[in-house]
Amino acid sequence: MLDTLLLKAFAPLLDRLVRPGSGPVLSLVSFLITLGGAALIARHWVWLGFAVFALGCIGAAIAARGAPFAWAPVFEAVSFAAIPFALALHCPQQAVSLIFLLFGMMAAWAARLQFGRSLMGATELLISFVLLSIWPVAAYAAGVLCFVSAGASRIGGRQA
Repeated sequence: MLDTLLLKAFAPLLDRLVRPGSGPVLSLVSFLITLGGAALIARHWVWLGFAVFALGCIGAAIAARGAPFAWAPVFEAVSFAAIPFALALHCPQQAVSLIFLLFGMMAAWAARLQFGRSLMGATELLISFVLLSIWPVAAYAAGVLCFVSAGASRIGGRQA
C-alpha cells in the first residue's frame, strides 16, 4: 500500500534518473547491493546493512521505471528473503520468529505474483525489518500481516 503512495510521490524524480537500456544492469547491481546489505546484517553491522539494503532498493525502484526486466521480481523476492535469513544469522535466538516471517513473506509474494498486487509491499517490509531488529516479536506480527495480505490479495484479486 505504501509502495503506491511513494511511487506517486517520487515518480518524477525516478523518471529523471532512468537511463534508456539500463534497467537489466541496474536491476542486477541493485540486487547485488541488497545482498551486500544482508551480508552486513549477518556480520553484526545491522544498521549499516539496512542502509545498504535500502540503497539497493532505491536502485531497484529506479530500474523498474525503465524497460521491463523478467528477472526483477525474482531479484526482489530473493533480496527481501535474505533479510530474515541474515537477521537469523545475526541473532540465532530469533530464528523461529524470522522463519515464520519468511514463510509469510513467500505467501504474500506468491499472491502478488499471481494476482498482481499485495497489501504488504516492499515499504511495509522495510519498516517491519527495522521494527523487528529493535523488537523481535514484531517478526510474528509482520508474518501474520503477510499471510493476511496474501489472503486479501486472493479474495480481492483476479489472476494476472
